[in-house]
Amino acid sequence: MSHNVVPIIKLNYEENWFLQEDNAPVHKSKKVKDFMIKSGISVLEWPPKSPDLNIVEDCWKTISDLVYDGKQFTCKDELVHKITAVINHLYRSKREKVVDLHNVIRSRLCHVLQNKGDLYNR
Repeated sequence: MSHNVVPIIKLNYEENWFLQEDNAPVHKSKKVKDFMIKSGISVLEWPPKSPDLNIVEDCWKTISDLVYDGKQFTCKDELVHKITAVINHLYRSKREKVVDLHNVIRSRLCHVLQNKGDLYNR
Protein backbone atom coordinates (compact mmCIF):
# COMPACT_ATOMS: atom_id res chain seq x y z
CA MET A 1 0.00 0.00 0.00
CA SER A 2 1.43 3.30 -0.99
CA HIS A 3 2.24 5.93 1.60
CA ASN A 4 -0.02 8.29 -0.40
CA VAL A 5 -3.08 6.03 -0.14
CA VAL A 6 -3.27 5.87 3.66
CA PRO A 7 -4.20 9.56 4.20
CA ILE A 8 -6.89 9.28 1.51
CA ILE A 9 -8.38 6.19 3.16
CA LYS A 10 -8.37 7.90 6.55
CA LEU A 11 -10.17 10.93 5.09
CA ASN A 12 -12.93 8.81 3.55
CA TYR A 13 -13.65 6.31 6.28
CA GLU A 14 -14.60 6.39 9.93
CA GLU A 15 -12.00 5.87 12.62
CA ASN A 16 -12.69 2.16 13.11
CA TRP A 17 -11.92 0.54 9.77
CA PHE A 18 -9.97 -2.59 8.95
CA LEU A 19 -7.94 -3.54 5.92
CA GLN A 20 -8.91 -6.89 4.43
CA GLU A 21 -6.11 -8.90 2.89
CA ASP A 22 -5.78 -12.53 1.97
CA ASN A 23 -3.03 -14.70 3.43
CA ALA A 24 -0.57 -14.16 0.59
CA PRO A 25 3.01 -14.33 1.87
CA VAL A 26 3.73 -10.79 0.65
CA HIS A 27 1.09 -9.48 3.07
CA LYS A 28 2.78 -11.24 5.99
CA SER A 29 6.30 -9.89 5.49
CA LYS A 30 8.01 -7.97 8.29
CA LYS A 31 8.23 -4.86 6.10
CA VAL A 32 4.47 -4.87 5.45
CA LYS A 33 3.63 -5.57 9.10
CA ASP A 34 5.92 -2.72 10.23
CA PHE A 35 4.28 -0.37 7.71
CA MET A 36 0.78 -1.29 8.96
CA ILE A 37 1.75 -0.64 12.57
CA LYS A 38 3.52 2.64 11.76
CA SER A 39 0.52 3.81 9.70
CA GLY A 40 -2.04 2.82 12.35
CA ILE A 41 -3.79 0.38 10.02
CA SER A 42 -5.80 -2.40 11.63
CA VAL A 43 -5.81 -5.61 9.59
CA LEU A 44 -8.77 -7.99 9.73
CA GLU A 45 -7.81 -11.36 11.24
CA TRP A 46 -8.04 -13.88 8.43
CA PRO A 47 -8.17 -17.66 8.87
CA PRO A 48 -5.61 -19.65 6.87
CA LYS A 49 -6.84 -21.33 3.70
CA SER A 50 -9.99 -19.22 3.70
CA PRO A 51 -11.61 -18.10 0.47
CA ASP A 52 -10.88 -14.63 -0.82
CA LEU A 53 -14.03 -12.68 -0.03
CA ASN A 54 -12.76 -9.27 -1.05
CA ILE A 55 -15.43 -7.73 -3.27
CA VAL A 56 -12.68 -6.32 -5.49
CA GLU A 57 -12.04 -9.90 -6.63
CA ASP A 58 -15.70 -10.24 -7.64
CA CYS A 59 -15.45 -6.98 -9.57
CA TRP A 60 -12.22 -8.03 -11.31
CA LYS A 61 -13.84 -11.34 -12.33
CA THR A 62 -16.82 -9.53 -13.85
CA ILE A 63 -14.54 -7.11 -15.70
CA SER A 64 -12.30 -9.92 -16.93
CA ASP A 65 -15.24 -12.02 -18.16
CA LEU A 66 -16.64 -9.08 -20.13
CA VAL A 67 -13.29 -7.88 -21.49
CA TYR A 68 -11.98 -11.21 -22.71
CA ASP A 69 -15.26 -12.96 -23.67
CA GLY A 70 -13.32 -15.25 -26.02
CA LYS A 71 -11.36 -12.39 -27.58
CA GLN A 72 -7.59 -12.17 -28.01
CA PHE A 73 -6.19 -8.66 -28.30
CA THR A 74 -3.43 -7.82 -30.76
CA CYS A 75 -2.30 -4.54 -29.22
CA LYS A 76 -2.29 -2.70 -25.91
CA ASP A 77 -4.48 0.18 -27.14
CA GLU A 78 -7.24 -2.22 -28.18
CA LEU A 79 -7.16 -3.87 -24.74
CA VAL A 80 -7.16 -0.53 -22.89
CA HIS A 81 -10.10 0.69 -25.00
CA LYS A 82 -12.08 -2.48 -24.23
CA ILE A 83 -11.32 -2.29 -20.49
CA THR A 84 -12.42 1.36 -20.40
CA ALA A 85 -15.65 0.54 -22.26
CA VAL A 86 -16.44 -2.36 -19.91
CA ILE A 87 -15.80 -0.30 -16.77
CA ASN A 88 -18.01 2.51 -18.08
CA HIS A 89 -20.73 -0.03 -18.93
CA LEU A 90 -20.52 -1.59 -15.47
CA TYR A 91 -20.62 1.78 -13.76
CA ARG A 92 -23.81 2.69 -15.63
CA SER A 93 -25.61 -0.64 -15.56
CA LYS A 94 -24.19 -2.86 -12.82
CA ARG A 95 -23.40 -0.41 -10.03
CA GLU A 96 -26.11 -1.99 -7.85
CA LYS A 97 -24.26 -5.33 -8.03
CA VAL A 98 -21.19 -3.78 -6.41
CA VAL A 99 -23.34 -2.03 -3.80
CA ASP A 100 -25.05 -5.36 -3.05
CA LEU A 101 -21.66 -7.08 -2.64
CA HIS A 102 -20.59 -4.34 -0.23
CA ASN A 103 -23.82 -4.64 1.76
CA VAL A 104 -23.38 -8.39 2.41
CA ILE A 105 -19.63 -8.47 3.04
CA ARG A 106 -19.97 -8.35 6.85
CA SER A 107 -22.23 -11.43 6.89
CA ARG A 108 -19.93 -13.27 4.44
CA LEU A 109 -16.91 -12.51 6.66
CA CYS A 110 -18.70 -13.59 9.83
CA HIS A 111 -19.73 -16.87 8.19
CA VAL A 112 -16.13 -17.65 7.19
CA LEU A 113 -14.74 -16.72 10.61
CA GLN A 114 -17.36 -18.83 12.43
CA ASN A 115 -16.43 -21.79 10.25
CA LYS A 116 -12.66 -21.33 10.72
CA GLY A 117 -12.07 -20.38 7.10
CA ASP A 118 -14.53 -22.73 5.42
CA LEU A 119 -17.14 -20.81 3.44
CA TYR A 120 -19.16 -23.92 2.66
CA ASN A 121 -19.15 -25.69 6.04
CA ARG A 122 -22.68 -25.32 7.38
